Amino acid sequence: MTFMTIIGKIKLSSTRRTHIIQNHPIMEDYLKNLRRVLEKPDQIRYSTYNQNVLLFYRYFDKIENGKYIVVVVGKLKGLVRTAYLTHRIKTGEKYEKD
Repeated sequence: MTFMTIIGKIKLSSTRRTHIIQNHPIMEDYLKNLRRVLEKPDQIRYSTYNQNVLLFYRYFDKIENGKYIVVVVGKLKGLVRTAYLTHRIKTGEKYEKD
């Protein structure tokens, strides 16, 4: 699957999709929301560990009584690395489009 985002095209490979489901089984029910997260995020943050990794956040009030879906993207290759649920936006510098 390919998504158009503020940073360009982002690809979710079948390998990464499998990784997400295996490592974050709850996400299987919410993979359909990845397009909304990537195309209309509430916020994008740089990873505190790697400036070439961006975290796309979008809040969903009907998921687990209110959670963010986070999609972790490798900025250089434009690939989804993983996705998971969280209750808050993590620290890290806010991404501003160049």
